[in-house]
Amino acid sequence: MKTYDEMTSEVLEKVKNEKKRRRGAVKKITSAALALVLVGGGIFAAYRSGALTGNVTPVEIGGVIAAANDYGDVYDLLSFTSDADRDAYGVIEKETTWGTVDYMEDEAPNDGLELSGTSEIAEDGGYSKTNVQVDGIDEADVVKTDGKYIYAVSYQNLYILSAENGQLDTVSKVHFMDPDGLFTPGGTFSQDDGTDPFGVLYISAVWQDTEIFVDGDRLVIVAKTYNMQGDGPSVGHSYFTAAVYDIADRTAPTLISTVSVSGDGVSSRLTDGKLYLVAADRYYGEPDRDDPESYIPSVYKNGEAELVSPGAIYCGSEESACEYLNVMEISVSDASVVSSLSLLGYDGEIMYQSADSIYAARTDYKDEETRTEQDGITTEVYKCDHGTVLVRINAGGELAFAGSAYLDGSVHNSFSMDEYGGYLRVVTSVSHETYVSKWRLNEQNSEPSDTDVVYYGAGVGDGDAANYGVIDYDDPYPYYDPIEYISEDWNDDMYNNLYVLDSSMNVTGKLEGLAPDERIYSCRFEGADGYFVTYRETDPLFHVDLSDPTAPRVIDELKLPGHSDYLQRFGDLLFGFGADDEGYLKLSMFKEDGNGAMSEISTLPIPGAYYSEVAYDHHAILADAGRGIICFGAATLDENDNSPSKFYIVFWNGQSFEIKMAAPVGDWSEAIRSLYIGDFIYLYVKGNYSGNTVTSFSLSTFEQADREELDPPELDPWHYGPIDYVTYD
Repeated sequence: MKTYDEMTSEVLEKVKNEKKRRRGAVKKITSAALALVLVGGGIFAAYRSGALTGNVTPVEIGGVIAAANDYGDVYDLLSFTSDADRDAYGVIEKETTWGTVDYMEDEAPNDGLELSGTSEIAEDGGYSKTNVQVDGIDEADVVKTDGKYIYAVSYQNLYILSAENGQLDTVSKVHFMDPDGLFTPGGTFSQDDGTDPFGVLYISAVWQDTEIFVDGDRLVIVAKTYNMQGDGPSVGHSYFTAAVYDIADRTAPTLISTVSVSGDGVSSRLTDGKLYLVAADRYYGEPDRDDPESYIPSVYKNGEAELVSPGAIYCGSEESACEYLNVMEISVSDASVVSSLSLLGYDGEIMYQSADSIYAARTDYKDEETRTEQDGITTEVYKCDHGTVLVRINAGGELAFAGSAYLDGSVHNSFSMDEYGGYLRVVTSVSHETYVSKWRLNEQNSEPSDTDVVYYGAGVGDGDAANYGVIDYDDPYPYYDPIEYISEDWNDDMYNNLYVLDSSMNVTGKLEGLAPDERIYSCRFEGADGYFVTYRETDPLFHVDLSDPTAPRVIDELKLPGHSDYLQRFGDLLFGFGADDEGYLKLSMFKEDGNGAMSEISTLPIPGAYYSEVAYDHHAILADAGRGIICFGAATLDENDNSPSKFYIVFWNGQSFEIKMAAPVGDWSEAIRSLYIGDFIYLYVKGNYSGNTVTSFSLSTFEQADREELDPPELDPWHYGPIDYVTYD
């Protein structure tokens, strides 16, 4: 039997990587993990470079960020591009000034976490618009209206419905997946025999997370697309795509053009006839210096690719993984590309846009691990600090890099950022994680036999071996481990910070250490005032005075049970949507006195409702102070422990809430949206099993006026059977 000193380096390496795998499987460690991007049947692993994580001086004052002269400049800055830099466990290590970084691959955080906003009313007061963060800057959603028509995406179809006095009629239906080229809306996939869920043949571009914009006589479909056709490095690559339609004739929409930028879509905005797409782009494998397609982003128009010019690629002075933040500006009138920009070494998870600037933020994880051994006992100390890499891009004319900053803590969503008076205000949640473990090698298990049990997979034989399988050293993820744990200790030092930055991305003022042991749940800025909610056991609502950008100050801190996931101005009041301390949904209305002190003047619990899409997508709520209505969908729990969805209409009479309608809308719904035209509410429901519908209700009687069936449920071929897609050979 081998002693500790006799264990081979191969076994010690297995122990090391098994420890990393264990950490990656635990929630407290997975915060340091990054994305698994599922593309069709393939899995592409993403990782962070850790590059460009310091404060960066804008190029216009002679800093290190500059546009490339040629593609060779870009190539010379790339690192970690070879498969040899990844071990069998998908781990990449890079030595930096702050220690060794372990880039663990896992599911990415949700990049669509944006909260809050207000519902706009047209000048005639006749209809609602999409709930957006910044007035005048539109955001994509699954349903829109112009006061006369309703526009909705339903699976691979675009519907235009007339809506007059609650009566609905389908004016046109466009199947935007018709095969018409690589990056024009094209066919998705077919199945070999219609029954085998693993017999899928990928034909062209797969469209996902499809949403729309409407701008006069132009309609834009935006979607995350994946190229599954042809040869070369673009195959299997992700793209952010916009298909622009002429809808002057609502009965016959006509495709003008389709434009794509390489990368996974972060978000999009539309303002003054200009569409902005922001994508996070990553390249894998070994780039070829003589083949720029293997490491340079592309712009596509109707399937024709064009590499981003060197002058539009900004490079840092440090080595960077082959990852980019790509931004594209499109003129909606003719679907032409006005400008494009790529930032090498950056990435993006959250987008915020002001009148003249685009901001993109991503969480940066600084990992450090130390190991000591004494008397056969190994002590490991693992530390992980969260920071935010924040970049600003000028969008008032030609897209241009304007600067970046590194802030302590992570940004919750786009509403944690706001620009006012030339200053950017940012709220972050800080987490300093420490994990200490002590363990020793169990010599009795140092040489496993083929009867030793692992804890996954299907085996052969009798007993546990038949249920779980046996150890296999060729398997990169065996649960067998000759480690015996003595102790494990976890600590997370949490608090929250507020930063004010000038146009050069320099911090001019800050508040640090707010709400210890809690994190940000929602945020809202209104002019010189900021409001944000933190939560762990109570719900502190902070009111912050930001009138002096060099000296922000807390005016009031109101503590209540539960928390608010969503905040928005509601006339002279502040509306909160969240949950009580038992996890059930509740509405709150807050009022501030003449000195800025906050008080909760009314609450409304929603019986049996425990989940709402509003918690992560502000488009899912219609809250209109002018009409005193609040509409949203929620999952409820009935007496049989089922989870039916309901649609709620709540009135605010100036002093209290009143539920006017709680209509069942079927099974668990993927999306519930509402809008009003005149005196009717129109409800869009995307049901997982019941199909997609638009239903109208009277705001005076709350009776159903009409209902239009869109499409039956789209079945996932990997689980449920064939899909009714247009397919071709």
